[in-house]
Amino acid sequence: RGLRETPPLACGMSPIDVICLTLSLIALHAGAVPSEDAFCESEDCDVVSALQVTAVLHGGGTPAPMLQSGVRDDTPSDSAAPRPATRPFGFEDVRLQDPFYWYDEPDMVLDGVAATCPGHGLMDPDVTFIEAARKHPMRTRNISEAKFFVITIPAKTLYSCPNIDNATGRAMMAHALRTLVSSEPWQTTGGRRHVWMLFHWDFVAPYDGEKRRIPDDPARGAWADHHKLMEHVTTLTYENWHTHPSECDKYGATFNNYCSKDNWYNLPFEYWRCSVVVPYLAGQGMAHEELARHYPVDSFAQWSKRKYRLFYHNPALKEYHWDATPVRRKPFELRDLPDSDIGFELDSGRHLSGAANAKFCLMTKGDTPSSHKLYDFISQLCVPVIISDLWPRVARPFPTLLAWDAFSFTIPEEHFMKDPKRAVAFLWTLSVGELRRLHRALLEARRVLHWRAPDSQVADAALASAVDQCLPGPMDD
Repeated sequence: RGLRETPPLACGMSPIDVICLTLSLIALHAGAVPSEDAFCESEDCDVVSALQVTAVLHGGGTPAPMLQSGVRDDTPSDSAAPRPATRPFGFEDVRLQDPFYWYDEPDMVLDGVAATCPGHGLMDPDVTFIEAARKHPMRTRNISEAKFFVITIPAKTLYSCPNIDNATGRAMMAHALRTLVSSEPWQTTGGRRHVWMLFHWDFVAPYDGEKRRIPDDPARGAWADHHKLMEHVTTLTYENWHTHPSECDKYGATFNNYCSKDNWYNLPFEYWRCSVVVPYLAGQGMAHEELARHYPVDSFAQWSKRKYRLFYHNPALKEYHWDATPVRRKPFELRDLPDSDIGFELDSGRHLSGAANAKFCLMTKGDTPSSHKLYDFISQLCVPVIISDLWPRVARPFPTLLAWDAFSFTIPEEHFMKDPKRAVAFLWTLSVGELRRLHRALLEARRVLHWRAPDSQVADAALASAVDQCLPGPMDD
């Protein structure tokens, strides 16, 4: 403990880190990669882990086999922004490295909506994202410097405001879109490399004809048709079904018309160029002050003393789409397990408090493969146990940045439905070392998945993912 308080050495490492690194190098030279637990007996130990040592020795190579690969090496970037040291658990650096243009036209940002709408920005993350992007250090006002462009129309919040009727909302949207397509950045790029958060089901293709939240408008000229308007746009949204027009044109016929409208998934889902899955808002509907009271910062020692091993609460009689009703009700069979809090629906505050008193929380599929409960659990440092077969493919945020296996578990639906007690038994058998790693990884992941965390990096991850997944090519793609 005295060594921990000693000033760093010239190399920037503390003496205790040097000792741990030396021991790890000796073990590696002998042909074994030690676990961090070999040198970490105290509950709050934070010494250099063997995972990080391995990454340093191999120039940013793959961490332990149980984790997703993707640790960055130390190769200098073309960007002026410095990269941090290798992060634990295989997480990529989520900080955006590319300059972007943020539309600041008042007719698009609609700042006046905030004063008009109660609960502004408390249900969906579009306003939170727009404000974070507004203050981002990589924002540029020079169009020629921008690698991409952020559309700042808070579409979901506009249409969900109870004090703005549908006709007024549509008129405001129409005016905002006319402002967008007449702007210099849009005219210069032809609408390419634009990113827009459309985080609501009303915008997806199955509801396009019924709701038409993005209207056709002859006043937009060449972009009068809303499909043409969205042709090159990347959206930040709930799910990515990989049924974008270019994908369906290229692969639909080969794979048994998987984009057909008579598909039971109600596809195609998208009519824009590319999708990036982002998290739901944790604590939906809760004021910022109230949500701030539900932000545990447990050390591992504190987390280990949580009362319950497993938490799950859900409405008892609610019916769901996607054949999800039996899956939602199956966890009720776990009510007699030791150290478990299994029961029926709770209000938002009690649900968060319950999750904050448990180590593991069950998330099952519902009307969609994902659920806002997943992000409630992460906000409370409750390790998610995900029972939704389609979730990894269509609803997992930031798959190229986060090693989800480091801080969550997935259980196949069939396995859980056959014998739920056997399916979750492993949660009671995890070692102290495994629990410590889960806790540490979840602390790291929460900043990237909780929009309203004090140190939130979700907007950074969303923008970095847009660049990584959807905007790799030149401007004319």
